[in-house]
Amino acid sequence: MSRQHKLGSTFIRYVAAFCLPVFIMLVVFFIKGVFPFGSHAAITSDLNNQYISFFAYLKNHFTNIHDLLYSFSMSMGGNFFGIFAYYLLSPLNLILLAFPVAKLPAAITLMILVKIGLLGCSMLCFLNYHQRNTSRSLKNKGMVQANSLLQVCLAASFALMSYEVCYMTNLMWTDTILFLPIVILGLEKISNQERPYVYIFALFFAILLNYYIGFMVCLFVMIYYAYRLLVTKFRNNVTLRQQLRTSFFKLVISSIISVGLSAIVLLPGLKAVQSVKSNPYHFRLTGRFQPLDLLVQLYSGVKANQLYPYIYGGILVVVLCFIYFSSKKIKLPEKLTTAGFLLILAMAQVIQGTYQIWHGFNSPNGMPNRNAFIFTFFLIVIAYDAILSNSIKINLKTLSNLLVVYVMGTLLLGKLNLGTLTVPLIAINLFFFLGIILSFYYFDHFKKTTGVTLLLLLIVDLGFNAYQNAYINGVSINSFSKYTNQVNHVLQQLPDNKKNFYRVGTTFERSNDDPLLLDYYGLSDYSSAESPDTINLLQKLGYFQNHNWWRWTNFNNGSTFAVDSLLGIRYVIHNSSQSMRSMLYGSKAEPYVYNGAGSQLGGYNLSYNAPYNSKIYSKNGYDIYENKYALNLASLVNVSVISANTINRDTSADPFIYLNRVFKNILAINTAYHPESVATAETAIAGQHNYQVRVTKSGSLYFYLPTTNITQTQIDGLQTLDTRLFVNGKELSRINMQQQNGITYLGKFKVGQTVNLSIRTHNNVVDSINALKPLVYQEDSQKIATALAATKKNGVSHLKVSTKQISFDLKENQKKYKAVLLTLPYDRGWQAFENGRKVKLYKALDGLMALRATTKNSHILLKYTPNGLKTGLLITGLSAITLVVYAGFVEIRLRRKNL
Repeated sequence: MSRQHKLGSTFIRYVAAFCLPVFIMLVVFFIKGVFPFGSHAAITSDLNNQYISFFAYLKNHFTNIHDLLYSFSMSMGGNFFGIFAYYLLSPLNLILLAFPVAKLPAAITLMILVKIGLLGCSMLCFLNYHQRNTSRSLKNKGMVQANSLLQVCLAASFALMSYEVCYMTNLMWTDTILFLPIVILGLEKISNQERPYVYIFALFFAILLNYYIGFMVCLFVMIYYAYRLLVTKFRNNVTLRQQLRTSFFKLVISSIISVGLSAIVLLPGLKAVQSVKSNPYHFRLTGRFQPLDLLVQLYSGVKANQLYPYIYGGILVVVLCFIYFSSKKIKLPEKLTTAGFLLILAMAQVIQGTYQIWHGFNSPNGMPNRNAFIFTFFLIVIAYDAILSNSIKINLKTLSNLLVVYVMGTLLLGKLNLGTLTVPLIAINLFFFLGIILSFYYFDHFKKTTGVTLLLLLIVDLGFNAYQNAYINGVSINSFSKYTNQVNHVLQQLPDNKKNFYRVGTTFERSNDDPLLLDYYGLSDYSSAESPDTINLLQKLGYFQNHNWWRWTNFNNGSTFAVDSLLGIRYVIHNSSQSMRSMLYGSKAEPYVYNGAGSQLGGYNLSYNAPYNSKIYSKNGYDIYENKYALNLASLVNVSVISANTINRDTSADPFIYLNRVFKNILAINTAYHPESVATAETAIAGQHNYQVRVTKSGSLYFYLPTTNITQTQIDGLQTLDTRLFVNGKELSRINMQQQNGITYLGKFKVGQTVNLSIRTHNNVVDSINALKPLVYQEDSQKIATALAATKKNGVSHLKVSTKQISFDLKENQKKYKAVLLTLPYDRGWQAFENGRKVKLYKALDGLMALRATTKNSHILLKYTPNGLKTGLLITGLSAITLVVYAGFVEIRLRRKNL
């Protein structure tokens, strides 16, 4: 075969490996009515709740590296590098730059398809090399030049394995999984005494693009290396000592270099999330499920169950694995070794202790069994070894034996798992198995016919499994576009927050990451990188938050007037129209619209009403309210604000006690909030709890419902809660009971007025409401407004704010305040300088930042660098130098060897 013809044949195979799984997935999209064949995009789960907002932020700030290190749109502000390192490093994200934010659902759906196609290409690349590598060791070389169709089919099986079908919306994981076959290819090169560069760079990119999945790849490298050592020993009679002498140290050095090169992302990325709460690791032999239940996951169309790992890679892989273990052409020690390693990988999923090791010595929150793709990859390697050993040429006896074993095993599993492996699924899988094994039986006699049959069976099998398990009928493209365009238009009515720092609150949301999606500074956020200290602080300040399953904070109509002003909430955008509800949650006309990713998260309040807020804009259902008392990012206050974190989170505690302490320190108001007596009113209506408040002082009233810290709920429990707060017979808002709640503004009332409160629910989770009686406090808003105005008047001057640095000046007549409070979460990445001299940043009010002003006229400068970035950069630089030296050493040795 000429070189040109060979290159053309290889190119066609790669095109086929890319296009075949993409074609199958497009057919599934067509049947399910997903874009480009319908109005819904494959944007579901956390891709809808979080990632799409991260992508929008990346697009909007791609040209400013500092905005990717720190963001004011992430809750109160925070280290964005943790999100950037975990979610956004894929080069394929460049695709998003070609699309406006309003079209991101379509762009992300396209990116999902591209990554599926690249998975096929990556696997084909490994299979090509593995074929050449195996041909050196197998004595029977009649089938070494494997059928190109089978290569493409196995590549497509990897691209559309159940893991990818179920987790395709976790795009950042797919990037590293793409490099798994290349990493193992590089490992085999090292074992064959070839150059280590493929391994070094493949492992480097696997860790760089997602260090979490990269860690799993590193663990599998050790397992696969041990497996290959034993298999090579049995195939070629090469001792383990000989193999270790030629490859072990090369593998160790190459691995260290790969990890070192990734340190620039790995180290600061890990430090950014190290404060996230996790349970200490303890090895436990507890079983997560029965081992036999794992076998049920090897059947096409079995509905995904998060208890079990998604390991199905196609019926072709299953048939070839059966052939592998039944083949007489493969030595028994090799088969026993392969079975042993399969058992190791399987039990790693079953045993709680080893399962947690694979997941970074912790149990993942949602989306379990994240390492299951490794098991599928190993099955495909075994399947391909069956092809390369010429074992697929089976006789009638082998065919009969395999068919009997499969049928008997399937019927037994079906009897043990009646609800999972149903009779129709058994029939379908038996049909697939019989069709493929007959194709192998007649392979030499009817190559074209059997080839077409194999291809059709593969398409139907992978397509059927994808259809059964792909949860992709997600966000409405039109509703998403309409929502982002409308809200962006309203935001454009506000001043440029880059020139004049302020925060914005909204009484509606599609998710808690709307500030990232729509590029404004807010308080809401939902990400795995969110600091628990920030969540605790906002909870103590009265904002809606969660500590149980989800990790988020939520503006949710604000806290109190004083707190909103303290944190610089200058504008609030409100829209309670039916049009907004329909756009987010659907209507009779469009019942399947679901754009509101955060519908279960906040209390969707029916009206916005707060003291001292004037309406400055009203159009098309949108109202903008301005709070002229909102403080700047930096304010001069009494030095008493500097304190340690002395108050722990406690949702059953009274938040107004903490607020009185806060405003005594900041505004010198002894009592900003006065308690009102709440009396329980009798009612015979089930699920209804009534109370009466007789107002003792005119002003604004606020409501808070304490909840027990031990309250538990199912993951979907919040979505079914229907708990509402009524004031004087009129519905005010929804409220929640499940370890998340916030302060609710009731309105302005006069002294002597009776306020009737009613909490109504259709759910029994609030049976303990009367045991934790609601709190009602009156806010002295006039006194607070006067103090806020005085604080603003005596504020810092020449304030300039960016994610790179913050600067301002202190005047001589302001020295009496002695402290500057910055309403940003305390972060060790910030460094402060006063007139060029480094000064200490203190933790203030249990989580904000403050510094002491020590001279009369001061220029203050704060600079931000993510914690660990400089050290990571140094390690990466040293690793790059080591790589150059090591490469020179490798090349010199190879040159001497070839002389």
